[in-house]
Amino acid sequence: MKTQFNPSQMKDLIEKANILLPSSGFQKLWLFHCLLRKANKSLNLSRIHSFEAMVRKHYIDSLKVIQIFKEKQIPFPKTMLDIGTGGGLPGIPLAIFLPETLFVLAESRRKRTIFLEETVSNLQLPNVNIFTGSITSQNCPPTEGSITRALEAMAITLERISDSLVTDGIAVFMKGPECSDELDEVNQAGLPYQLLLDHHYILPSSQDHRRLIIWKKLSENASFQAALDSQKTEEIIHSRANPRFKLAKALQKGKQTIKRQQTLVCGKKFVSELLENYPKRCRAILYPDRKLALTEQIQVEEEIRIAKSMKIPEWCFSGELFHEIDFLGSRFPILLVDTPQLPSWNFSHPQPLSSPLNQKNSPLPLVVLLPLSDPVNLGASLRSCAAFPVLAVVLLSDASSPFHPRAIRAAASQCFQLPLFHGRISLRELGNVLSTERTKTSENPCFALDTSGEPLSILRNFLQESIDISDSQKKREERNKVIDGKAMRQEETKNSFVYLLIGSEGQGIPKNLDLSRFHIPTDSSVESLNAGTALAITLYTISQKSSEKP
Repeated sequence: MKTQFNPSQMKDLIEKANILLPSSGFQKLWLFHCLLRKANKSLNLSRIHSFEAMVRKHYIDSLKVIQIFKEKQIPFPKTMLDIGTGGGLPGIPLAIFLPETLFVLAESRRKRTIFLEETVSNLQLPNVNIFTGSITSQNCPPTEGSITRALEAMAITLERISDSLVTDGIAVFMKGPECSDELDEVNQAGLPYQLLLDHHYILPSSQDHRRLIIWKKLSENASFQAALDSQKTEEIIHSRANPRFKLAKALQKGKQTIKRQQTLVCGKKFVSELLENYPKRCRAILYPDRKLALTEQIQVEEEIRIAKSMKIPEWCFSGELFHEIDFLGSRFPILLVDTPQLPSWNFSHPQPLSSPLNQKNSPLPLVVLLPLSDPVNLGASLRSCAAFPVLAVVLLSDASSPFHPRAIRAAASQCFQLPLFHGRISLRELGNVLSTERTKTSENPCFALDTSGEPLSILRNFLQESIDISDSQKKREERNKVIDGKAMRQEETKNSFVYLLIGSEGQGIPKNLDLSRFHIPTDSSVESLNAGTALAITLYTISQKSSEKP
């Protein structure tokens, strides 16, 4: 005769495990058990069939997580992603007893997600959403926490969710006892996580050993510091799996310099300038093993001596690895530096602007808009903006990172001194912000440098007639000063400037932007000039007095 089980037996087993939970949830947990057993025949949701084993290995093991969190005084996240949930474990038991937490159950097999949708509906769990598909770094929904049960190696999961897990969010792993190698893999991979908890326990009335591992997501800079502390300074790095090497390789990409707020500075002149002018930004100096032939061809001792005097950490790489890091071919020690966080530009209410403190002459009354995606073109344009100083440079969302190593080199490191802002909009979206009426009648109109249009001399004359280019720096600072900690009246703090828009590579200025356009005449055999060159000519022309020829 087949043995019948009931909710009270489940409750007894759970309470014997010293898990004390509200009785209101046990009926839902029992219903979930019944639905799981029924669907298991066709969907193969569990290889465990014994009632007591299911309660112990599925429900008690899931609810143990809540108990451990309380014992260790770890706050439970407000949003939790259950990756590879299968039949809803551990997500559904946790969701039943944690109604304040939103759970997203992710499962790639559609038949199983249909079961989950029906189950969530039957259990009336408003705090559960279903995600159909395999979680990747591209599609992972934003979350404060994630949880998995023996799905895959921890490093793989942490890599998947690294872009979606918020800083200080947690990744929870329900593992067996033998997972120390996985812990080592995470540390060696240099991922931005810190081990928060490694808790061993045994499921009640059994010899089932378990391990709850919790990783805390760090900011990129904190991750860097953890990697820095994990290795002795004097060691020579030979492995491509080393976190320092992986960080240096990652920073060769513009997106990573933005994400991590760090970059590499290459070249003797620029390294020397950064060490002298921005020592607090310098995080490490990278150089090759001095025993190798490469170092016999370069003079590194002075820079390393300076770095030592500043107590800047030294990272020494084998010649082969350093060659990969030195992708610009500088054949000189490389600096790892923190980049400044750029403020956002407000097109509706532009912030007060004044000359940089180290600027000898009054800047041109221009705010230059740059959408350039090529870091070399962007760097050359930034160099022009420094050579013929402008009030500000606004980088549209199309633009490359101004701190890409190639951009820094092309800009002659001026990107660390220029007043740079994030525009937060693309070139195509610019028309929605700067309407036709605004560009022609506003105090801050917008003009475009294009392959056709009026001569530059007209723009120069307009600027000199409407905004006095010779206006002294003292007057500019007076307009933007603060009295007794309060801003002056609006009419006294208005910025007198115009926008100058440079077209993107190949695309130029979109036709739908109804702006006044100006061009630089060239030989008919050349369609257009390089953006940095064209901007330099434009800024030089604008800066000349109207009596001079353009």
